[in-house]
Amino acid sequence: MTQLTSDQLVKVKEKFCLNLVDNMDLDTLREIVHEQLMQGYDDWDEVEFKDEVISYYGEDPTQYNNIVNDINPYTTSNPEALTDYGVGK
Repeated sequence: MTQLTSDQLVKVKEKFCLNLVDNMDLDTLREIVHEQLMQGYDDWDEVEFKDEVISYYGEDPTQYNNIVNDINPYTTSNPEALTDYGVGK
């Protein structure tokens, strides 16, 4: 069996990964990226994640508040839900 150097093995892996990506449909790519992002954020606490979201949107807290409100909307049956989560204050 052929023995590759560690550099060669990295290059073989890179080539294989490029081939895999080239042959994937868009839905599969989205699914993989989504899973990787979720795994990456899995250990983040609320403050860290909130800072990340706000930073991503150019230091504008509006999108974070919108996302949270989508998950926990203010209703008369849920008055403890807030529409402004203290972001940017």
